[in-house]
Amino acid sequence: MSQTQFYGCMIIGPSGSGKSTLTAGLQQFLDAIGRKHIVISLDPANEETKYKCDIDVQELIKADDVMEELHLGPNGALVFCVDFLEKNIEWLLTKIIEYKDHYLIIDMPGQIELYMDSESLKSVIEKLQKNDKFKASLVAIELFEAFNIYDPAQYISICLSALSSMINLELPHINVLSKVDLIEQYGKPPCRLSSYTTEVDLEEVMFDLELQQGKFSEKYYKLNKELANLVQTYSLVSFFPVDVSDRNSIGFLLVQIDKANGYFDFIVEQNRTQGEKLEALNEELKTQFTFSSEYIMYLEARFGIDE
Repeated sequence: MSQTQFYGCMIIGPSGSGKSTLTAGLQQFLDAIGRKHIVISLDPANEETKYKCDIDVQELIKADDVMEELHLGPNGALVFCVDFLEKNIEWLLTKIIEYKDHYLIIDMPGQIELYMDSESLKSVIEKLQKNDKFKASLVAIELFEAFNIYDPAQYISICLSALSSMINLELPHINVLSKVDLIEQYGKPPCRLSSYTTEVDLEEVMFDLELQQGKFSEKYYKLNKELANLVQTYSLVSFFPVDVSDRNSIGFLLVQIDKANGYFDFIVEQNRTQGEKLEALNEELKTQFTFSSEYIMYLEARFGIDE
C-alpha cells in the first residue's frame, strides 16, 4: 500500500523578512483558485499571525513559556523549542496526515542560525519529507528584504546566507527578494532587477564596494571579495523578486514552487480535472509573462525602474 504523498513549501528567512505576509498571500491565492491546502506554523515565537493557521506548534510548546520557566533568552528558547519539536515529531506528523490531498504551506521560525547549524531542525525537515505515515515533497522559500540590494556588503551577506541554507537544508530552493513594493521608497536600485534573478554575478557589486573604500578599510574590502568569490564558486544563488500585494507576482511564484516540488507534473498526470485548472493558471501567467525576464520587466515598469 502506497503512502500518502504531500506537496508544499517551507517559508524561511530572517525575522521581519515577510514570512507571515507571504504565507497569508499564498493562502489567499490558493483559496481563490480552489486548491485544498493547510497552513502550518512551526514558529513557537509567532503569537500573532496574518493567516488562518490549521496546525500551530504553539499547541505543543511556546517560546514565551520556555523563556519564563527556563530563564532563557529569545534565541536559546527558540533552539530549545526546535529540539523539543524534534523529540515530539509524532505530534506533528499525526496532525498532518489528517489532511490528505491538501497542499502544505509551512511558516518556519525566523532565527536564521537554525538553518545553518541546527541538527534538530534538519531532522524535523527530513522527517517531514519521509516518515512511516506519509511522504512530502517540499521546496524551501527563503526571504530576504529587497533593501539588501542597495548596499554591496549587505547584498554579499544575504548571498552567503542563502548559499549556506541551500547547502545545509538539501531542499529545492527559491530565494525571494521580499517587499519589492517598497522599492519606490528606497529609490532606484543599483542594478536592474533582472541582474538579481539569474546566477549572481558579484563583479559589479565588488566594483561598487571598491568605490566605497574611502569609508572602509582595505582589509574589509578584501574580506568581502573573498566571500563574493566563495558564493560565485558554487554558482547556485539567484533571487526571485515578489510583491505580495500583486496577484500576478504571487501567482508566478506559485508556478515556480509547483514546478520545483513536482506538484505541477503530479497533478496533471493524476487528476485531469485539477490538472486542467493548474494548466489554465500556468497558461494565464504565461500569456502575460512568457519568460521570467518578462515578469521582471513587468515589475520594473510598475515601479518605474525600467530605465
